[in-house]
Amino acid sequence: MIDKFRKYTLLLLASFVIHHAAYSEELNLRFGTYNICKMVPQHWTCTPGIEPAIPKDYVVHLENNMAYWGTQKDLEKFKGNIEGPLESPIFHVFQNGVLAQTGDNSFTNFKRLLQAYKPFGIKKQTITEGQWGIYPLRILRGTKNGAPHRSVWVGLFEQNCVLEIMMINSNDPAKDQKIWNNFIKNTECLPDQDRYIVKGLDHYNGYTYQNICGSLVKVTVEKRFSDDMLAVLIEPLTENTLFEFKALKLGLMASDWKFAEMSVKVIGTVTEVKDNVVNYINSFINVIPKSVDEFSFSTDPNDHDTNVVVFETPKERKYFD
Repeated sequence: MIDKFRKYTLLLLASFVIHHAAYSEELNLRFGTYNICKMVPQHWTCTPGIEPAIPKDYVVHLENNMAYWGTQKDLEKFKGNIEGPLESPIFHVFQNGVLAQTGDNSFTNFKRLLQAYKPFGIKKQTITEGQWGIYPLRILRGTKNGAPHRSVWVGLFEQNCVLEIMMINSNDPAKDQKIWNNFIKNTECLPDQDRYIVKGLDHYNGYTYQNICGSLVKVTVEKRFSDDMLAVLIEPLTENTLFEFKALKLGLMASDWKFAEMSVKVIGTVTEVKDNVVNYINSFINVIPKSVDEFSFSTDPNDHDTNVVVFETPKERKYFD
């Protein structure tokens, strides 16, 4: 925590809303260029950085904090708008509330989860391991009422956030198996920088944009050559969005992209007001600082409508991703 650092100065300001509507819209479009961003609820804060290997004619239906991937016709059948059996399987995508990832390829509460499945009639359970790039998988094959049951759990390296993807069978078992096999085998993990963007973090030299549930925040970090002093500027870019600063940590980038480069992690809470509802969202924003002769912005809080934080670089550093 920042209070552990001996040499620093904190300068905070209470009012910090800046409106850049046109640019915010452009940035939202950038975050929306990845298919996975359109295929899960927008307010998810642990979206997986993957390119799902599903049929090209599949679309998404979002309901009750969950996603369903299938053809438009079959999704309408599933919703009860039209009658008839499913012609193609549907993928049911949701965040599992029982399982937790405990390491690069380990999970906890797994036995408890499998026990919870038994009352639903899922029998002959077999579990295999898999991998989509950095993401560990646990793949379940079982039977329910004599028909195959298929699920996969995806570890997302986020606290209390494991994705579960379950197949809803069609009337064509061979087609279901073919689509499932292709999904497990050919779903791809996005490159490091793209995964950051999917998570809502768009990095540049010296600043990072965070898109969290549609609310945009820009964090600028500069490092002065003469004394290693850091200046941090936090700017909410969308209406009715505030950022409450809580702590700051220094470390080195642990991902392949920008590996071992100095990084600053800004920790706080994003407050957004939408339709008279106030949402509080924990925020962790990594920034690779830009080295400068002099700061490009004033470190006097009286010159800003945003948070300004100034402190001397601590020598203690820890790896974080």
